[in-house]
Amino acid sequence: MVIASKATLCFQDEKQIFALANSVLADSGSYDQVTSRDDPLCKWLAPSSVAHIRKIESAINQLCFGQNEYVSLLENVSLDRIDPMSAFLYICLFRTVRTLLSDFIPSNPTWVKSPKELFNRKRPSKTIIESIFFDQAKTLSRSLPKTEICPSNFSDVSAHLGDARSLLLQDESVEFILTSPPYCTRIDYAVATSIELAVLRCSESEFENIRRSLVGNSMIAKNVPALQKSWGKTCSQFLHELYTHSSQASRSYYYKTHLQYFESLYNFIVESARLLKLNSKAVFVVQDSYYKEIRNDVAQMTVEMCNSNGFDLVQRRDFSKTNSMSVINTRARRYLPKRQTVETVLVFKKVSKKSAI
Repeated sequence: MVIASKATLCFQDEKQIFALANSVLADSGSYDQVTSRDDPLCKWLAPSSVAHIRKIESAINQLCFGQNEYVSLLENVSLDRIDPMSAFLYICLFRTVRTLLSDFIPSNPTWVKSPKELFNRKRPSKTIIESIFFDQAKTLSRSLPKTEICPSNFSDVSAHLGDARSLLLQDESVEFILTSPPYCTRIDYAVATSIELAVLRCSESEFENIRRSLVGNSMIAKNVPALQKSWGKTCSQFLHELYTHSSQASRSYYYKTHLQYFESLYNFIVESARLLKLNSKAVFVVQDSYYKEIRNDVAQMTVEMCNSNGFDLVQRRDFSKTNSMSVINTRARRYLPKRQTVETVLVFKKVSKKSAI
């Protein structure tokens, strides 16, 4: 997401982008690429196709960092160094590989399948890969802001990778927060972006670490948190109803993963209260969900958690959603045939430095 954010700061006209894309494709031919069986892209693509993709990626990487050795973009230091143009080219490559692997993306767009047998892997040629890459550069260039409207304070804009529950920023150093914490829908964001992570050469162990670190992940941690009174009465009531539900695994897997989610949400709110200046505002975009027929009112829980950490709610807007990811699972309809998912915008003002911790 840092790469995607930086790519939107690319102020180049179409001719410049076309020239750079052609240059990258031309330079890619100079790389001797030996594909390892451990390359994460080999899960979906034959080694010969992976080699062509790696040549393009190596050319982008060298253009960005100007070094002969490959620089991993899984590190904060290198992410801070990537420039908007190189980030844009990486997005083009992400979309190229995702296009090549479209057959492995099911009706649930947040999941990615793997071929059962090696001979079922895709084998696109060098010509096809380069053609799609250039087409992506052409298409995406149209969505970029024009050079003439580049803001005067462009150099003040920055994007960094961090954990919202523990940011390396000073107390009361932030004037405004706009955020949308992961929804409590058990969407595995690591799997959803596994193709892009594979392009970035994310190993299996690195992928698992990322997956376990994300808010709302579907994996049970070694140390599951306990329910805290400071999470509020709505959260406590929901967890009680979930725990006592007759459905299988309610008391084990689902109860534990929800505890993890609410602990992360609360810790994020505590961190927001620490960072935000007094009398400044924070905007949260959240969404409710359901466990079977039990409504998970995340908006009200967020209000209660924020109230206990020095925030006052000053405005709320609810929006009904018909295209929520939570309705993809048709088996859930036996518990609640008609679900109306609500997305909520909550505007808070920090009125106190007091915290529930």
